[in-house]
Amino acid sequence: GDVCGKGLTSEMPDWVKKQIDFDDLVNYLKPPVGTWNGKQYRVTIDGDAHNFNYRTDVFSDSELAAAWKADSGDKAGLTEWGVPKTWQQVQAVTKFLKGKKFKGQDVYGYL
Repeated sequence: GDVCGKGLTSEMPDWVKKQIDFDDLVNYLKPPVGTWNGKQYRVTIDGDAHNFNYRTDVFSDSELAAAWKADSGDKAGLTEWGVPKTWQQVQAVTKFLKGKKFKGQDVYGYL
């Protein structure tokens, strides 16, 4: 309000708006962020790099796959052993891996 409400900045030009796919933004950066009185003034760019790293050897292990299949716990829709696609599946995989060994070492899910 201190800047846009006093007319100290310009509304985002239409040619810029046309280049932005708001579906590419995470929800907490989508409008109304960057708007004032229904007009778009800016797009917030989050400079963080978000990564989802996992060990491919763990998710391709046949013993863990068999144990997953035999497990009766909540799998959050992840019917076959593999890389989780939702946060609910990440939680299910983490619970499943707790206390297990992989190649003789303790294996952990996502902390």
